[in-house]
Amino acid sequence: MITLADVKEALHIDFTDQDSYLQSLLDAAIDKALRVSGISATITVVDEFGVETVIENPEASSAEFLNAILEDVASMYQSRGDVQSGSESSMFTYRRHSTKPIF
Repeated sequence: MITLADVKEALHIDFTDQDSYLQSLLDAAIDKALRVSGISATITVVDEFGVETVIENPEASSAEFLNAILEDVASMYQSRGDVQSGSESSMFTYRRHSTKPIF
């Protein structure tokens, strides 16, 4: 999944005084992406010996999905103070990857 360092690099931010705010935006964007898409951040795989291992869900780490999360963070950061919950184009990406029916 995306880290604070990834967000700061994408937004060209090299100072630390906004780190907690950026982390809260990142957490909100990830939550939104997972909630809208219905995708789980992790999945459990079972090997041939029956050993279960929890790994990052490949569906939640595709380049398109991660870029949509970064776009949400950037949108929320740019419009801080205004009422906005991310970008419209990211919603289309989340819905395209959705495992839930959309009516």
